[in-house]
Order: sequence, then C-alpha cells, then structure tokens
Amino acid sequence: MMPMLLCSGVLLDDSSGTAVRVMKRTARSNRDRDPYGPTGAPSARGSTTAADFERHAASTLPNAVVRARNARRDRRGMGGNIIRFMRISLALLAMVVLAEGAGTFARGEQPPPSANGWQIPENAREEKSPLQPTPEVLKKGKSTYDSKCAKCHGPHGKGDGPDGDKEHPPADLTDASRAVRNPDGIMFYKVWNGRKEPKMPAFKSELTRDEVWAVVEYVKTLRQG
Repeated sequence: MMPMLLCSGVLLDDSSGTAVRVMKRTARSNRDRDPYGPTGAPSARGSTTAADFERHAASTLPNAVVRARNARRDRRGMGGNIIRFMRISLALLAMVVLAEGAGTFARGEQPPPSANGWQIPENAREEKSPLQPTPEVLKKGKSTYDSKCAKCHGPHGKGDGPDGDKEHPPADLTDASRAVRNPDGIMFYKVWNGRKEPKMPAFKSELTRDEVWAVVEYVKTLRQG
C-alpha cells in the first residue's frame, strides 16, 4: 500500500516526494497572498511593493504620533478654510460697496459736494438739455426765473438782485465767457442742488426737472458776447 498524505483536505500520494513539493508550493502561494508574515514584517518575496512597506511602517507608529500628525493636518486644513472664507467675504463686501455706490446715483441721491460747494455728478458736463428753446419753453423759463431767481441774480441776470449776498455777489449770467465752464448739465445741477456757501438755494423740492431745464434754456438767451 502506497503512503498517502492528507493536505488541505486533499489526499496526496507521498511517493517520489510529490506531497512535499505540493506543500511547499502551497506555502509559497499563501505567503504571496499575504505579504506580511506571522511576525508582522513584510515578506521578502518580490511581490511586496514599496507601498506595502510604507503601510507597514505607518501601522507601527505609536498612536500618539499618529494623532499628532493628524492634528497638524487638521489645523492646516482649518487655516486654509479660514483664509478662503476671509477672501470670499472681502470680495462680497467690495461688491456690496460698489453696488451701493451705483444704487446711490440710480436712486437720484446726490454726490458729495466739491471744493467749491456744488453737488454735481461726474457726467453732468456731457448732459444736454432735453428741451428745445421754443417760444413756449422760453416763456415758461422766464416766468420761473422771475419768480425764483431774479431776486438774487437780478431781472436781467447781471447778479444785482436785492437779495444777493454783497460779499459774494451772485454770478453774472449775461457773461458769455462763462458758457464754457457752465454747459447745460452744470447749470441744471447748480439750480437743482444749490449749495451752502456761498449760499444758493436748492430748487429740487420746489421745481420739476422740466421747469429747471426751461430756466436753463432761458438763461442761455441772456448771455451776451
């Protein structure tokens, strides 16, 4: 009767060393599938990669070192999140400020006074009168001028009205050389917003925009070359 050997649940023939060879192959195969031997160290077989060694080294670090490393990583991540949050917040704040500034002029609110006290938008010089100097417009403009402006600027616009400031006489509206410095839009906003010093009343609460534009058209007829 030939010697038999039970290996891995399979009855093997032990003749000619067959069982020994099968057992060795089985052991090698098991070692290849498990790169870490019973000692917990990586197998010397070539199938174990550098990544296997790194994982093994990481697993052998003391728990306190691992926790400290993870804590540092978490702090770095938290710091980056805070910086990103601050950048986004600053960008949103800048957008709000710009939108608020644009909305100020869209709502008709007035710009801050200039050095000479006038509140005039930056694009006022390019703004043209929407009215044509028709007889009807000029008549309406003269009527408004006589009731609102003549008491300071004088009946003919020479700045000699009875209520004018003697220390700071009102402008002589007949001086044609002032036309370059006072185009349509500039004159409109001077009448519309006025100024505190030297004083000129603001008429935006008393007159409509068309009424002020009619005054502008009339005043232009007072200019003399």
